[in-house]
Amino acid sequence: MHPTCLRGHGESMGVWSVHQVSRISMALHPRSLLQLTLFGFGLVALPPIGGLVYTAVHLQRLSTQSQEAVFRAVTATRASSALVEEVTDMERMVRQYQVVGELPLLDLYRRTQEDFSRTTLELAALPLDDVQRQRLRHLTDLANQARSHLSGTRPAPEAIPLAVRNLTELSTLSRSVLTDSKSLIEREIAVMEKTADDTKYFLYWQAVALGPAALVLAGLFVVLINHPIRQVDNALRRLGDGEFATPVAVRGPRDLRELGERLDWLRRRLLELEEEKSKFLHQVSHELKTPLTALREGTDLLAEGVVGELSPDQAEIVTILKGNAATLQRLIENLLNFSLARSEHGTLLATPVFFDALVREVTADHRPAMIAKGLTVRIALARLTLRGDAKKLRVVVDNVLSNAVKFSPEEGVIVLRLEQHGETAVLEVEDAGTGIVEEERTRVFEAFYQGRHAGGGHLKGTGIGLSIAREYVYAHGGDIDAIPPRDLCGACLRVTLPLGNGKIVS
Repeated sequence: MHPTCLRGHGESMGVWSVHQVSRISMALHPRSLLQLTLFGFGLVALPPIGGLVYTAVHLQRLSTQSQEAVFRAVTATRASSALVEEVTDMERMVRQYQVVGELPLLDLYRRTQEDFSRTTLELAALPLDDVQRQRLRHLTDLANQARSHLSGTRPAPEAIPLAVRNLTELSTLSRSVLTDSKSLIEREIAVMEKTADDTKYFLYWQAVALGPAALVLAGLFVVLINHPIRQVDNALRRLGDGEFATPVAVRGPRDLRELGERLDWLRRRLLELEEEKSKFLHQVSHELKTPLTALREGTDLLAEGVVGELSPDQAEIVTILKGNAATLQRLIENLLNFSLARSEHGTLLATPVFFDALVREVTADHRPAMIAKGLTVRIALARLTLRGDAKKLRVVVDNVLSNAVKFSPEEGVIVLRLEQHGETAVLEVEDAGTGIVEEERTRVFEAFYQGRHAGGGHLKGTGIGLSIAREYVYAHGGDIDAIPPRDLCGACLRVTLPLGNGKIVS
């Protein structure tokens, strides 16, 4: 639809509704977002472009007038000053000639007289008023009279005083011309100010007229263009957050509808991959668990001497095998727990849990590792009972405390705090390790993400312990995050759990 057709409807642009804009869009039949955007920008740009062209003409006119005014002002100032200097020089030379009678002084006078004539012609070309022109003619007459008195090779002695009298009057009158030049400059400035005020007034009303029209058109087309883009953005956010259940539907130009179809295909594909990943983790974990059990039982039999007494070197190797087998079993259990947490999110076996006692039990389980590293544990636990899944809460506490033990330095300190804040239980586990940098405080809870050690190397582990903890905490309707430490210099993980039912499904 042509812009003139839009004006032919006689409707105010300011009261158009989104429905009418949609009708325009349907009439345009945009095949692409680019086509719709170009048309919208072209229509929106028409009023400002017209205003800019008209403004450019006015500004060019103002600029030309300003340049001419400045040129005239500079010319008037320079010529008036030169005129005063030239008249002063002529008077001085004639007076000196009157005293010493040297002919070269007359030659200098006549050359200065020629400069004076050129200066008066330059002043006469300026836009002078009648008084200023009359004064300039009087100047010229006095100069001509003085020149006539000093004509000839050697002027008569009685003509010299007459010439001096003419030049004295000429000197006084030239200073009046200098004053007149200042009034000329003031007049030029007044003209420039009036022209600038007229231009400013015009530009103001032009902005008042064109601004709202352009804003209304821009707002209408922003709504028209932004709606499908927001649909795409929301779809991408849902996919980024792992919400694959909601279908993606985009309405608008054809290219954006096709993009929405591709995003929906991507959503279905990601959903399939997520299911396949969960199945893979579950199956691989189970497949690894069977040979690992046999490996652990075999190392236990060797350590107990069932197949014969071991030498010290053999016993040391068996101890290493047992430790690594235990570590491998923990990793496999983490994988199983992660798969279970993703597949059974929000499903809990809710019972009353003495949370402080559970924290103490988990701490006792980690005592050997703490002793091996020489760690000191400071415990401040309030007596709290909450409703939740004891098994999953144990996993939460175990993974958070394991993280603190792993990152604590030799002979470091771990602080355990359990407090009640209103209707929630708050557990904080703080260590004296390298800490968590600001940009990693949210990412440490992502699956398989491992933050960097202060020295730059990666620490051992699967990177899913805190992810499992987050899944189980969310299932209880709680929250888990990394906060700045209170007492130590390392990391501090805070778990917040509701004391009541919350989101628990029993």
